[in-house]
Amino acid sequence: LQYCLDLGLLKKDGKLRPANPIYANAMVRYLNKNIQDALPSDLIGKWMDGQNIDLSGLLEAFQQYWSLNSERFLKGASYTEGAPHYYLAAFLQRVVNGGATLINEFADGLGYGDILIQYAGKSYVIETKIKDNEISRAQSLEQTLRYMDGLLVNEGWLVVFDRKSEKSWKDKITWDTKIMPNGETIHVVDC
Repeated sequence: LQYCLDLGLLKKDGKLRPANPIYANAMVRYLNKNIQDALPSDLIGKWMDGQNIDLSGLLEAFQQYWSLNSERFLKGASYTEGAPHYYLAAFLQRVVNGGATLINEFADGLGYGDILIQYAGKSYVIETKIKDNEISRAQSLEQTLRYMDGLLVNEGWLVVFDRKSEKSWKDKITWDTKIMPNGETIHVVDC
């Protein structure tokens, strides 16, 4: 830790964080490189058409992928709270690699990292959370909405990871599209 601080890769200003967005992106790519390499190469560009990303289709594919692989992935993970975010980022990076820009923001306080994909002049906002309760879900929707507002987009995705092992995958994998008071759309993607 001290070595990374001395090199200027990390900064500590009340919270520990990457010193800049380039380092943040490089760190996430390094941490999930093995995950990306294990993903099938036929994912590259699959939900991209040169003008748009079918992010809903892409996240539906991720839900299926996560349901089949998460137990194996999480079994050896040393940072289990952040692991779902890293696997989602790796999956997304594998798809958009070379055709779009994926920007990760690290966990801040008790929150989890957000993902922004930029492609063909458009921004796609993804907020990730670990399922807690309905109050935290409402707060997560508000947080996603604020993030969308800051980027001037009307559609966003909230990916919620349910870590309760007693629930079946059939019950965990859900999709709910919420229309917010000002007409913005947030897709709540439960995994």
